[in-house]
Amino acid sequence: MNVWPGRDVGFSLAAMLLIGEDRYERFLAWLWDRAEDVQTSPDELHKGLLFRNYYLNGRIFLHYLQPDQNGTLLWSIAFKHQKTKQPLTELERSVVQALADGLNRIWDKDHFTIPIEDLWEERGLQPDEGILTYSLAACAVGLEQAGRLLDEPSYRQASQTMKTILANYSWDTRAKIIPRHFGGSLGPDLTPDGSLAGLVWPFNAGFDPAHLRQTLERIEGELLTDRGVRRYPADRYEGSLGDGHNHTNEMAGAWPILTFWLSIAWSELGDRKRAERYFSLMFEKLGDDYLIPEQLFCCHLVPWVGVKPLLWSHAMALFAAERLGLLSPYVQKGMDGE
Repeated sequence: MNVWPGRDVGFSLAAMLLIGEDRYERFLAWLWDRAEDVQTSPDELHKGLLFRNYYLNGRIFLHYLQPDQNGTLLWSIAFKHQKTKQPLTELERSVVQALADGLNRIWDKDHFTIPIEDLWEERGLQPDEGILTYSLAACAVGLEQAGRLLDEPSYRQASQTMKTILANYSWDTRAKIIPRHFGGSLGPDLTPDGSLAGLVWPFNAGFDPAHLRQTLERIEGELLTDRGVRRYPADRYEGSLGDGHNHTNEMAGAWPILTFWLSIAWSELGDRKRAERYFSLMFEKLGDDYLIPEQLFCCHLVPWVGVKPLLWSHAMALFAAERLGLLSPYVQKGMDGE
């Protein structure tokens, strides 16, 4: 079993607060005491960085840097303190400083200085090839929150440079979409991607609302199926004709994470009708057990269900329900420090 400590865990810890469960201290103790390279590292450049995933004993499983993981966990810790109104613990302060310093160390004015990978773990960029939009937005928001939590100007300054780059370059006028990546030798990638809903929430680094709406509409137009939102066109991850272990010619499934995320994004932009539509779509497709999988497939031969349940899927369902005011008072117990 592997752990994705920044993104999957960061979203899940924050969602647990919505149902009155605070599991931060236990997880952060594991991260600080066991996770390789977080507290100390033989390579100073890697100190404080969260790589793709980890074994449960804390060793790095695959050494690919996903900078959005640092940004997400920083946002998540700040989310906790906005909800609970409690001061940072000593452990939280140490983790925030390590993660923010790690990002600062590899950010140089307008690019990351080491190779990075996107959240889907399928596209990587060398420093001179460009910037991943979702990843940079997550880092900008995470560093902004770290600067607020620790009152550290250098974090806020790095966040502002990232936001300025996003404001100046992360929009394509002709395609009318926020690109997946931009700049560098590769130029813009204008492929619609479901993760760009994350630029509305929680990683809105000052994007133009009109640009966000048009990007969501492209996601709807090209990625929405009767089972929900796919990651991107022609995605074949775990696609199958009935045997989920064979990557054949069947298209990948729709991701409940992304369908709930689309609901959240429209809630944030004030379109409750659309938000309700996508929230309801997911629960129409779930079985009686209400265990939310990673993907929902439509196979021609044998119905195939991928990883089930997936904690991140349940986390996004909670956030979508909270935005729509659908969490009962009992479920919301523990929010806002109560």
